[in-house]
Amino acid sequence: MLLITAGTVDTERLAAEFLERAAPDAVQVWTVPGAGHTAALQAAPEAWKKRVLGFLDAWLGPGSGRG
Repeated sequence: MLLITAGTVDTERLAAEFLERAAPDAVQVWTVPGAGHTAALQAAPEAWKKRVLGFLDAWLGPGSGRG
C-alpha cells in the first residue's frame, strides 16, 4: 500500500506513519512537501508520476501504471 500524505497536514502524516509501523512490509509512506489534502499531484506532478508509477511497476509489473 502506498499512502501519499499532505505535507501541510500533520495528522495525515502521523496516521500514515502509524499504519507503516504496524505493517512495515506492506505500507509505504510518501509525504509531499507543500501539498494539501489530495493535492500531491498538483504540488509535485513529476515526483508524483515517478513515485506512483514506480510503485505500480514494482507491485504489478513494468508498464502497469501507464494505462
